[in-house]
Order: sequence, then C-alpha cells, then structure tokens
Amino acid sequence: MIRNMPYWRAARVAVILVVLVSLFGTTPALAARDRTPPTQPTNLQTPAVTTTSVTLAWNSSTDDSGNVTYRVHMVSPSREMSTSQTSFTWTSLSSGATYSFYVYAVDKAGNRSANSNTLTVSTDTAPTAPTNLHATAVAHTTATLAWNPSTDNSGSVTYRIQMSSIYNNSMAMETSQTSLTWTSLSPNTTYSFYVYAFDQSGNRSANSNTLTVTTPADTTPPTSPELSGSVLGPSQVSLTWTAATDENQWWSLPYQVFVNGSPATHVNWDGERTVHLRHLTPATTYVFTVQAYDTSNNRSTSNPVTLTTEASSDTVPPAAPTNLHLVSDNGGGEFYVGWTQSTDDVDPQHLIEYEIYINGVMSALPVSAGVDQDFVYAQPECVNTVVVKAVDRTGNTSAPSNELTHFPWGWCP
Repeated sequence: MIRNMPYWRAARVAVILVVLVSLFGTTPALAARDRTPPTQPTNLQTPAVTTTSVTLAWNSSTDDSGNVTYRVHMVSPSREMSTSQTSFTWTSLSSGATYSFYVYAVDKAGNRSANSNTLTVSTDTAPTAPTNLHATAVAHTTATLAWNPSTDNSGSVTYRIQMSSIYNNSMAMETSQTSLTWTSLSPNTTYSFYVYAFDQSGNRSANSNTLTVTTPADTTPPTSPELSGSVLGPSQVSLTWTAATDENQWWSLPYQVFVNGSPATHVNWDGERTVHLRHLTPATTYVFTVQAYDTSNNRSTSNPVTLTTEASSDTVPPAAPTNLHLVSDNGGGEFYVGWTQSTDDVDPQHLIEYEIYINGVMSALPVSAGVDQDFVYAQPECVNTVVVKAVDRTGNTSAPSNELTHFPWGWCP
C-alpha cells in the first residue's frame, strides 16, 4: 500500500505509525480493544420457588466498560437466558424436578467473567387436597369441622377453611390442625365450608369437598330480668332491671318496656337498663313489665311492677320556646339547635323538658330538661324542618316553637 503512494504521503503515514507505536506499544486496532473481563457474579441464590418457576438473584459484576449483560445458564438440560438485571425468573419448569444454575457476565467486547457459584434448586409440588371434610358437632352458634390431612414434600402445610352463608359472601380461618371449631354462627342458618392446604412456598392444593351445615333453631328464651320502679311525678315513672343472659349470645341483650301489656311510648333511656316513662296520666295506676329478647326473638318477661302516678291539678302548658336557631352543623346530618327557654305557671325552668321534632317526627334521642340547646340527628341529604315543644311535669305540652329549616347538603331527591 505504501509502495504505491507518493513519497511524501508514505512518509507521513510512517511517522504517524511510529508515534502511535511509541505511545501504545502496538497498532491502533490492538490498542482500542478491551481485553479485561468483568468480575465474577457472586452469591447466586433463589428468593422464590414455585411448582413451575425459580427466581434467581445474585450480586452484580463490575467492568471497566461500565455495564455488563448476564447469562443465566441451566446446566441440564443445557439452556441459557440473558438479562441486564441482577435477578431472573426461569419459568415453564417441571413440578417436582431438580435444576442447577450458574451465572456469568459478558461485557460489550465479549469478555466473559468466571462463573458464579452453581445453585441446585428443586421446584415444589402443591400439597394434596384435604379430603372427607365433615362436621363432628353442630350447635346453635358453632360448628366443629374435621378433615383428612394433606401431604406435601415440604413436610408441613397450613389449612384455610372458607365459609359462606346468606349473611357473609366469604370468610376464612387458618389452622395447622386437621380440625377447627367455627364460632359466632347464627342459629337456624345454613353455612357452606371447604378446606384447602398451602405449603411454605405458597403452593395451594385443590379444594376439599364442600360441606353444608345448618345450625339448629334457638328456642330457649333468655333469663328473666328483675324489675323495680319508682314514681317521678304526675306524668313519669322510673324503671330499672337486672341484666338478662342467654346461652347463645354473649353480648348485651336488647329490652322492650311494656305498660299495661302494650309497648311503651315516650321511653327516655337513662342507661342500658334504666328508663323513665313520660306522658303518663296523673293519679293513674299502671302495671309495668320488661322483656328481654335474643337474636331469634325468644323473649322472657320480668316480674310486674305496679305504680300509681302523683295527682296534679295543673292543666296549663308551658309557654312555647322561642328563637329556635341553628347553633352548629357537624356535618352528615348532625347539628345542634338552640332556643330561648320556656316558662310555666307551676314548674321552674329547670324541670321543663324539651321535645325536638324533625320533619314532624320526635327525635329518638333522650329528652332533656332545663336546657336551651340540644343535639339533633337528621337527614344529611334532605331538607329538615325542626320545631321544639316544652313539656311540664304534669305532661302538659306547649305549642311548637318557630320553625327552623335546615338542609346540610341539599334538597331531597
């Protein structure tokens, strides 16, 4: 090539080659080539194994070129995959098989690192399905279940029991045993159960057979409360009773108050088992009872208590409350209303009670006496018209206050 060049051009090329050789000790092509391999990837491990996949991870290699590609090698059958990450999931493996892997790094020039450690991994198999799910005992609120165990190559499994009913789409409990008592069921209700097993790697078995269980009806009433009472004035009495208990209900039972055999109206709840009844007729004898009832509406009745209200000649109601106004809006249909208290010709202000009506219906909250404001539950997305009435000790009721119209969020649809 140089022989065919003009003398002056050949001389220039020769000078350049001499300079390059003096600088690099070789030709330009050889001087630019990367001959340094990456460092060895280390600590090849497996964070997760399933029946058909193995996830591998390793410590990264370094290289003077800045980055590398990793080759993940399966030893037998011999296969290889590439990734630029320091982890890789090998899928489509056979369940219950054993595989060996190692990793090496390759830089841009094709230099190959030493192999990492070789890792041998066995894919897990799912547990066998539990069988023969059956009930060994069924009561009003419990069902004891048992089943034949699953087997798994890991040596241990956890069972998950799924329950469904008309009240619950699905609930689950877990145990390492082959039996379980499901509590807090309802009497006279049908439930469906099935069981499956899963191992430490999360492999799940098939479901067991589905078992349907119906709890027996509860026909036993609670114990009877013990009732006592006292007269509070011409139109009110106070009633208190002991707690009733029920074999199938551990939480507090509800109660209903009766006057002369009929459900009581104007019941003011002072506590869980204490009330005072309002708007009774002066100088009148009443027979009071209380019933306790369970979730199956089995009822027990207390002893009767006979009380006679005080006599009164007062027939004049209190003056109507005035200046009904909004005190505060707590949102969601909860707000406070206030008013100017009423006066009465017989009773002092602190004994005058105030009934709050929302859209014509008296508030279900307890009635308070001697107050100039109170809390209200109303319809949060509807207009609410509120009035207040005053009631004296004889039960005389005033005319309504001025109307307060309040709509927290908007008008009724």
